[in-house]
Amino acid sequence: LCLRAALEQRGVGADELVADPARATLAKCRLSAAAHLLLRYDQGDTAPVEAAVERRLIARLQDLFPRCDAVVISDYGYGVLTPAVIDTIETLNAAFPRVVVADSKRLRAYSRVGLTAVKPNYDEASHLLGPRRLDGPAGRVAAAQEQGARLLEALNTRIACLTMDRDGALTFERGAMPYRTY
Repeated sequence: LCLRAALEQRGVGADELVADPARATLAKCRLSAAAHLLLRYDQGDTAPVEAAVERRLIARLQDLFPRCDAVVISDYGYGVLTPAVIDTIETLNAAFPRVVVADSKRLRAYSRVGLTAVKPNYDEASHLLGPRRLDGPAGRVAAAQEQGARLLEALNTRIACLTMDRDGALTFERGAMPYRTY
């Protein structure tokens, strides 16, 4: 079932979707047995979108961004959010400040955008700050708590929710104490 059909079945307008019929959306397939993951393979396109599709996406952003209250970015590096698209988001957010939230495997690419909140996982934060910074002798939660301000600065954001799988999550907000959930 394609995204457009799924949205329409639920009464959500899909007129603003930018589609490329020549591109296959990435699908992650997992093979498991007795609740254990044995194999994962991905099918679909991850190369940067064609220039014409990029231009259409930028045009949609330029039209819709000033009319929205918030922008949610989900970017796992599958070629849709190109440097030009990210530059456009940065320019638009400077002209029309909005709540902009990002979950991305490459959060550093968004540090100029003026993000409101980000959601790195432990590995992504370790990559940004250096693994030794998040693996202190008191354990990774304690070490991460000490690095919250650095994480906010590195990503130029107001809020960062650091997910740490079995250790829950730590939320850092400028001017506030870290908050942990389990």
